Amino acid sequence: MSSIQLDSTGVWQVRWPKKHALIIALVEAYLAYESNLPPEQRVSAPALSQVQEASDRAKTAVAAAGSGEAIRATAAETYRQTMHQARPLLEIALLRLKGKYATNLAQLENWGLATKEGKRGVSVRKPANQSQSANFLLSYVAQESSRPEEDRIANPPLEQMAALAETVQQSSAARKGGRAGDYAVWRPGVQRPTTVGLSPPAT
Repeated sequence: MSSIQLDSTGVWQVRWPKKHALIIALVEAYLAYESNLPPEQRVSAPALSQVQEASDRAKTAVAAAGSGEAIRATAAETYRQTMHQARPLLEIALLRLKGKYATNLAQLENWGLATKEGKRGVSVRKPANQSQSANFLLSYVAQESSRPEEDRIANPPLEQMAALAETVQQSSAARKGGRAGDYAVWRPGVQRPTTVGLSPPAT
């Protein structure tokens, strides 16, 4: 293991760069300088080949991190746009559910909606933010997919809601930097739900 001793009484100071780009630039300068020296004059440890290998790994890691940030930014925008598109459809779905199950609104919790018992009976809480709306969308698709076709709500079409749900799940997982889990999304014409790498809605 190499060690470096600095003269604390000297007039010169060594400042190690903190940013990745500056560190890589310093390593590149070191490699260029050492490569032009005769082998006997080069620093023996760490070997030049080791420094080159470490430099290559560092550049690959920095490039991958930058790519990851771009992917997450794109996914976040896709998520926002998809939820914007889904919001009016969720409004219709909520009205349809409240009408269909008016005599027992507590059932709507099966569709991801919160209900509250009050003096005048059960009330349904409309999703208050984007996260709650997304959970409603995912729960709605899961619940409607599990029901016989003749018992499903016709408008909005389940096929359309399922496509939005899948995009929301995929973009949500991508913006978090990885797969959050498996969640089944129904697709028309498929007997069994297909699985995408996303999280199920909270209940």
